[in-house]
Amino acid sequence: MDAPDYTSETVSRLADMSVTAGAGLWNTAILAALVGGLAGALVGAVAAFLLGLWRDGRAAHKRQLAHWRSLQAEIEYCGGSATTYLTDDPVAPAYRLPSKAYDFALPGLLADGVVKKDEMLKLLKFYNEVEAANRSLDMVATAIVNKDRWLAEEEPKRTPLKMQRLAADKPKVMAELKQRADLTKPVSDYYDAAIKVVNAHADRRSWLDRVLTPRNSLAQKKRLAP
Repeated sequence: MDAPDYTSETVSRLADMSVTAGAGLWNTAILAALVGGLAGALVGAVAAFLLGLWRDGRAAHKRQLAHWRSLQAEIEYCGGSATTYLTDDPVAPAYRLPSKAYDFALPGLLADGVVKKDEMLKLLKFYNEVEAANRSLDMVATAIVNKDRWLAEEEPKRTPLKMQRLAADKPKVMAELKQRADLTKPVSDYYDAAIKVVNAHADRRSWLDRVLTPRNSLAQKKRLAP
């Protein structure tokens, strides 16, 4: 059998085909690498965005929780102080009802858009009454210093009504009302309305906390705690 006769033209064609095939494989590899790199970069960018979104959301939740809890503590303190005023019956106490959390925490909550209109109205009514009660206490103290007998006798008659709306311990206050004819039952209860607003937010957990630690798990941990 005679050996095949490879002419120079045939050899050239075979070489061209090899080069073309190799270039095609190389281009395919480059394209695959580029696509894979773009996909990886896209996944990384999305993951980084979601991580940043979660981190910012968690930071905002912690900040809001701190604001709500500061309001909660302040409202409870005001309610306790108002109860003390009604039961101890001081003429001109040295203490005043605080409103620092209202001044500093509430603007941040409003900026974050987490306070509803009806909630804001309840908080406004409570703290407006706090301001009115403090102003009444200041007037009594000033009247005593200036020896204004009429104001020193008349203003203390209006102060208890303001304190009743702010008092926390209603059974204790009502028992005091029955013993004092100068006190009348308040038409509104600003304390209960305000404390319900802050309590609803002060114990609220983030969505991630709710997923990782459901309520039943928290209750079980509390039962097992020494």
